[in-house]
Amino acid sequence: MKKMNILIIGSSGLIGSSLIKNLKQRKNINLICYDILNSKLSFKSFFIKGSIDNLKILYKKTKNIKIDVVIHLAAFLGVKNTETDKLKCLNTNILGTKNILDFCVKKKIKKIIFSSSSEVYGEGGKIFLKENSFLKPKSVYGITKVVNEEYIKAYCIKFNLNFNICRFFNIYGPSQRNEFVIPKFINKVKKNQPIEIFGNGRQIRSFCYVDDAVEALIKLIFKKNENKIYNIGNNKE
Repeated sequence: MKKMNILIIGSSGLIGSSLIKNLKQRKNINLICYDILNSKLSFKSFFIKGSIDNLKILYKKTKNIKIDVVIHLAAFLGVKNTETDKLKCLNTNILGTKNILDFCVKKKIKKIIFSSSSEVYGEGGKIFLKENSFLKPKSVYGITKVVNEEYIKAYCIKFNLNFNICRFFNIYGPSQRNEFVIPKFINKVKKNQPIEIFGNGRQIRSFCYVDDAVEALIKLIFKKNENKIYNIGNNKE
């Protein structure tokens, strides 16, 4: 059986590192990992260090490699980061994604799986959100994800690029950065410190464990190309 070559962009993040741990056990898959941060994983030969702002090194390193699927997980994220430096968020997330789409076209890659976010819905109201729910992002990060989704749809039409878009809902898990709410709460509890909650405390969130998010990604890797959008989370608060 021919091996599938999968390029994971944003491989050192929470979802990326968990996805790699799962996929590297499969004999029919070769992984190429690309990230601005050094990989903590053991297969250095598959790792390329670089930013989505400039893919020159990625073009060079994959010159003779036929890539079957690109999984795009890279982004400038974190509420404090993105709201403090809105211009960097806009440039990195939007122009970086366009760079990746151009890479797919030039390399004749037929499928991209994109990591979007529940932030595209904004507050979302008190109803269960569906993929066709109205998009009303409140943050600059959410706006970039909406723009990215539209770029992907446009490339699909113009260049026959197949896609799946995953709108992830509050992913959490081991090794997540301390600035996010679940590790922040855990660290406070471990230190016997009070947990700080903003607002009236009645807010609800749909949290999704990273292994469940990875399971969804893996299904989409092997699923027939559909050009669809999926909410990835759970139906409980």
